[in-house]
Amino acid sequence: RKHGIYGFCYYHYWFLGRRMLERPFNDVLTSDRPDFPFCLCWANENWMSRWDGREGATLMEQRYSEDDDIHHIRWLANVFSDHRYIRINNKPLFLVYRASQLPDPKRTSDLWREESLKSGIGEIFLCRVESLYGERGDPRSLGFDAAVEFQPDWKNLASPFLHGRFWKLIANNFLPNRHRVYQYSQFVHTMLQKPRVEYPIYHCVTPSWDNSPRREKGAVIIHESTPAIYEHWLKETINKTASENNNIVFINAWNEWAEGSHLEPCQKWKDQYLKATKNALLNSDLN
Repeated sequence: RKHGIYGFCYYHYWFLGRRMLERPFNDVLTSDRPDFPFCLCWANENWMSRWDGREGATLMEQRYSEDDDIHHIRWLANVFSDHRYIRINNKPLFLVYRASQLPDPKRTSDLWREESLKSGIGEIFLCRVESLYGERGDPRSLGFDAAVEFQPDWKNLASPFLHGRFWKLIANNFLPNRHRVYQYSQFVHTMLQKPRVEYPIYHCVTPSWDNSPRREKGAVIIHESTPAIYEHWLKETINKTASENNNIVFINAWNEWAEGSHLEPCQKWKDQYLKATKNALLNSDLN
């Protein structure tokens, strides 16, 4: 809050009524702490074993049904009623990470809206995350209100950065595993050149990215991030957001350590990324 962070978006894991990694969020609800705004994003993907080096095995399958849609939104209604829950135009904000994976997204969104009205929650504000290649296009065609950008935007990455001292890394067997290395400054420049879309969208930035801890092969590494470049990107994104009459920018992420994406203070940069966040706000068109 001191550095301009308004709230947190927690990942929510729901598998046909079964919640996973639920204890931290349960504690948030039952303890009423932290006294800090939050919303949820349903991470509706299968859990696969590839993160530990084995390919193909499904650990937890994501399945869907109309009955489960109703069960799910009734459970969510208790969360939406929390006084800290983030609202857009007084509507609880709920994100779906892979909206196109729903068998009938429009039917699901209609059911959710109907049940929210019945429960007394009122209207809800649904966002589809532009997470992977198939998650693009006008979210309103799926029954959603808006999109949320995901960063890195895999569809619009610049050319890999494979010159200079990186040849030494290739010789040291760093890149032969099909890892792709990008320069953060070039990546930011590419993101700032993206054309505007014709549907409602909330923009996103990332302070850094390196998912090689999770991927033995094919990792994406965005190299040479600095607080100053991140501050520039965030400031320009805030300006774009203000010009579109929106008031939320997402940052990926607070503590995604396994993917090298963290705003939380670290040994190398201390709290400089948080300070850069505050500076971006102070120096943006909002002030």
